[in-house]
Amino acid sequence: MLTLYAHPFSSYSWKALIAFYENATPFTYKIIGPDDPDAVADWSRRWPIRKFPVLLDGDETIVEASIIESSTLTSAATPKTRRIALRSAAT
Repeated sequence: MLTLYAHPFSSYSWKALIAFYENATPFTYKIIGPDDPDAVADWSRRWPIRKFPVLLDGDETIVEASIIESSTLTSAATPKTRRIALRSAAT
């Protein structure tokens, strides 16, 4: 399961969120903020630099919005985009 740690006012977070929503990728959205101190603690432990968004894919931690966006193109969790990416690569 994919878990995205992000803040709703961050344009970088929105870049990752748009990729997930556009591709109908199932994920858990953990909002980084004072309302969920457990999510903040987990996010801080996984990425001590404390920048967002951060994507957790199993045991793998993926940082940086552009890398997260690209990972949705190759993830098995996004069959729609994976087909498009494979078709584009073949041409």
